[in-house]
Amino acid sequence: QNLTAKELISKINAIVFPGSILSPSEGYINVETLKKLNFYINDQELRSRFIAIIPLLDVFDDFAPSSLVQLTTEIFSLSEGGLTELQAEVTAATSSPTTDAADWALKTISGGAVDLGLRIGTNFLSSVLGSRKVKENSSKVTTVTQLIPNFANISYAHNTNIYVSPTAGVVRDEMSGININGTVSISASDPDLVLIKDYSFKYGVVDAGATHTEDRVDILSFSNPQLYLVKGISSLLVSSVTNEKSTKTETGLLSWGKNKNEQQSKIMIVTRAEAISFQSFVGDLKKIRSLDLHREFSQKEKDHEP
Repeated sequence: QNLTAKELISKINAIVFPGSILSPSEGYINVETLKKLNFYINDQELRSRFIAIIPLLDVFDDFAPSSLVQLTTEIFSLSEGGLTELQAEVTAATSSPTTDAADWALKTISGGAVDLGLRIGTNFLSSVLGSRKVKENSSKVTTVTQLIPNFANISYAHNTNIYVSPTAGVVRDEMSGININGTVSISASDPDLVLIKDYSFKYGVVDAGATHTEDRVDILSFSNPQLYLVKGISSLLVSSVTNEKSTKTETGLLSWGKNKNEQQSKIMIVTRAEAISFQSFVGDLKKIRSLDLHREFSQKEKDHEP
């Protein structure tokens, strides 16, 4: 918007690829027109960070770069048995006198659009989801990771139109997929605290009918005018039962699933956020780049020598 493509590429190269250039196997960056550049980077993490840095550098004046918020949203499908086992493991752990329950389960709620709401330590949640009984009765549907400049709007959509026929001779267009919206803000007094204002989440999944025209879209949606997220803590919501007739054997972004003949009729949404300073962001870029340039181990590393 402000710089020319050539000037912007020069700034990006100085930060992301100092003293080197991309090899053909890594990707490319080139000028197409005065105000347009083309690029492709094979490494997914480097590509995401490359995209995030563009609006931060596309300015004329000297500036103090904004911090970033890494917002992660994970969607899981769960059976009744999987939810029961998850609740049992969390309850058992938080009731132990030798553990710090406040770090694991800060708040439990019920009612409304959800059966279960938790604020739970991210590392502990990972261990619970990795346990055999929970893993056998759950499936990860998708993960959405966004890098958002501080004070910027979240605007994420991944949707598909589904044409359904609720009654003979009537065709209706319904929308399946994910929508995430809000505005991120990092606390001035605590960099580990992120506020998402006017947060809204909407997830529509196809419930297959006897024929394609009898398909319908189940919608899970919730909103929060002020969603507070703390580094290391995940916000977890599990939907009430929304599907009792699914016979699908796979789980996908737009469809339900079964696992070992037990129907996965619940949706679990896990949300977490972490503030990242611009300096840390650049440092991570350089680390990723350094690892990419050194793909071979030295003989000492192969021999496990210090």
